[in-house]
Amino acid sequence: MVLNYLLGDALGQRRYKTTQRKRRLWLDALVLIVLGWAIFYSLPNLYPDRYALQLSPARTQVVLDDDFRDGIRELLAQNNVTHEYAGSLRVDGASEARVFEIRFYDQDERSRGRAILNEWLEENYSGDYVVSYNRVRTANRFIRLAGGVPLSLGLDLQGGVHFLMEVDIQAAMRQRIDATAGEFRVDLGRNRIRSVYFSTDATASIKGVEYPAIEMGFISDDIRSQAITLFTEYEMVTTTREDGGIFYASFYFPEVLIDQVRDFAVTQNMATLRERINELGVASPLVQRQGSSRIIVEMPGISDAAAAKRVIGSTANLEFRLEASRAGAASGVPFPFRDNPRERAYLDRKVIVSGENVINAQAQFDNFGVPQVAITLDSRGGRNMNRITREAVGRNMAVILVETNIKNFVRNKEDGTTKFETETKKQIISIPTIRDVLGSRFVITGLYDQSESSELALLLRAGALAAPMYFLEEKTIGASLGQDNINKGVFSLILGSLCVVLFILLYYRVFGLIANLGLMFNLILIVAIMSQLSAVLTLPGIAGIVLTIGMAIDANILIFSRIKEEMRKGMSGIMAIDAGYRRAFLSIIDANITTLLVGIILFAVGTGPIKGFAITLSIGILTSLFTSIIFTRRILEFLYARKLLKKIYI
Repeated sequence: MVLNYLLGDALGQRRYKTTQRKRRLWLDALVLIVLGWAIFYSLPNLYPDRYALQLSPARTQVVLDDDFRDGIRELLAQNNVTHEYAGSLRVDGASEARVFEIRFYDQDERSRGRAILNEWLEENYSGDYVVSYNRVRTANRFIRLAGGVPLSLGLDLQGGVHFLMEVDIQAAMRQRIDATAGEFRVDLGRNRIRSVYFSTDATASIKGVEYPAIEMGFISDDIRSQAITLFTEYEMVTTTREDGGIFYASFYFPEVLIDQVRDFAVTQNMATLRERINELGVASPLVQRQGSSRIIVEMPGISDAAAAKRVIGSTANLEFRLEASRAGAASGVPFPFRDNPRERAYLDRKVIVSGENVINAQAQFDNFGVPQVAITLDSRGGRNMNRITREAVGRNMAVILVETNIKNFVRNKEDGTTKFETETKKQIISIPTIRDVLGSRFVITGLYDQSESSELALLLRAGALAAPMYFLEEKTIGASLGQDNINKGVFSLILGSLCVVLFILLYYRVFGLIANLGLMFNLILIVAIMSQLSAVLTLPGIAGIVLTIGMAIDANILIFSRIKEEMRKGMSGIMAIDAGYRRAFLSIIDANITTLLVGIILFAVGTGPIKGFAITLSIGILTSLFTSIIFTRRILEFLYARKLLKKIYI
């Protein structure tokens, strides 16, 4: 019914004239609205973003004076750093300028400028200013207020870094085994079952892969049977053996639960990575799972690969422990100091709170310009901190930095798994004396510099990883290479479009001109939709647009061929146009729907480049249906109604 209304008889019988007039008015309004919307929201792409560096005071006492501003401008001029603008900005309605911004035309020049600025700031204003990346939109203010944004470019067009990371499932299972072992000990003590041997260093082989297990020894088979019955609720696989009069029982997790732990660890790590990348301010990042335990991370626009790698892959965490009392120093655990590894302090085994209890962390400076991190704990962490420190006023509490690093890894070619050898370092950052009862808010000192405090605050805000991750592959694409890809992609798009436009114009004449107008409208509509959906344009995406051009013209060729056939049967021009569009409609829909289904499947199962191709292909199919069936038809009907087209030349 709706299609019959939209694609109804353009001429119409006398009794349908009113209905046909309304239909044409509605279609004209629809075409004008869509055309206006597409042009407006594709305009931001004519105003490319500028890459900027922002310098802001690290402390409220520091101001942006004339000497500082003139010094930066002179530094940029001396080193021939090409930039568009360098000046002060007022932010958040401040009465005075609090930010100095430098805008660059490309990322390479921004990276060079930052390296020069960092060296200059370290020599003249050590710790006084913070340098951060920014992107400045240059589009008209009205367009920005209306929500207009330019296309987001992918890694291959903008440059950036690509990482392939693998989650250490063995470490995740080790954490699960250690937690379960603690529960086992509690259950054994509660039920007065004594074991003569208890170890979490045992292993169990599942499909050729060794996973951690818990092994216990008992003096009799009856006691062992009681323990096995007690631990039935844990749904672990149990094996038994006897050696030297000791009855052993090994407990390990079944394959189903290992898969669940693996899925949880990968999913949780992906969520944490997204939080960390968001904290870095990366536009249009990609965090995607590959296989069972690997994660792909792509960050367009990032030029400092080392800093990005350090932040997203860091397993840094914090622990807070009380220093062991002198009488119990022998029972405490020795931890080295980070700034002096030879010096050690004995700490309690019990952790008061850890990084998992942190809900907010902000890097700042104290009154003397020393970097620190302001910590906010969740309700549970706040209660624990308050309860412990209430009874420990006057004692020392250590802040421990926990880092896990990879020593070596071996890949199994048969099953594709990777075995990691890791090393966990726990070092004391500071060990202040508790002067008063602490709650959910306090500060951490003892950090090296402002960079370390900012990085630690970022990691704590984003959360800890569920399991360690290690880098298997690293690629860096420079901004100049990305620009080269853009130039080649745009050239191929222009060349392909030009070939299609010339062919259709020479072969179909006036109808070819109308089809080319529809083609231009189709490209504008694709750009506008992708911009508003924040879809990422990649090099394969440009290939998808080129393919869409061919498909859009293909629909017009079907329509024109039908019109030619109807004219051979003796129909008048307007009747032939109506019959041509009506009878080619189902063929066009069938062909495009099948291709659209393929695009949806590619998007669902594909990775980065394939997804980029699928997005542009799917959007292009939908827009080409609109321009081919509705837009070009209304132009033809309008020309006939105004007697501007008296004879059809096909």
